[in-house]
Amino acid sequence: MKLNRVKTDKSDARMICQYGEEASLDSWNPDPEYMRECKQLQSVIGVYTKQQTALKNKLHSLTCCGCTSGCMVRSLKRQLKALKGEITALQHQMEALIKEHEKDVYTRIQSIPGMGKKTAMLLIVATNGFLDFESSKQIASYLGLEPHERSSGSSVRGRKE
Repeated sequence: MKLNRVKTDKSDARMICQYGEEASLDSWNPDPEYMRECKQLQSVIGVYTKQQTALKNKLHSLTCCGCTSGCMVRSLKRQLKALKGEITALQHQMEALIKEHEKDVYTRIQSIPGMGKKTAMLLIVATNGFLDFESSKQIASYLGLEPHERSSGSSVRGRKE
């Protein structure tokens, strides 16, 4: 706010206008079609994974209550098997799209020890093939992996996240 003590809607609008005039911003480019499709695939996989967890929890609760056979257990197991197949198919589809368009980046990420296919695909999709960021610090901050210290004076200390 440039050390401005007044905080009103009018002063905020003036500061936003001044920022817009002074800042040089890059023009926005939409994500490529394959990247939008990968994001949709990732979203559907996330929904299916949550459903899978809910079904596993229900199956566990039934087995803990002594219900190990019957139509409910068989139904839950069929649903789990179907969801697993759908998740696998969608992951293969996303991997094929990424290999087609981002093969070099995908290969390099997987060469890092501990980085598997799922993590590599997640990073590529979340960062638009690393084109939306200029540094690793920006990526870490965007993904919420960078710790933040919270402190206020000497009496209030927040935990580091």
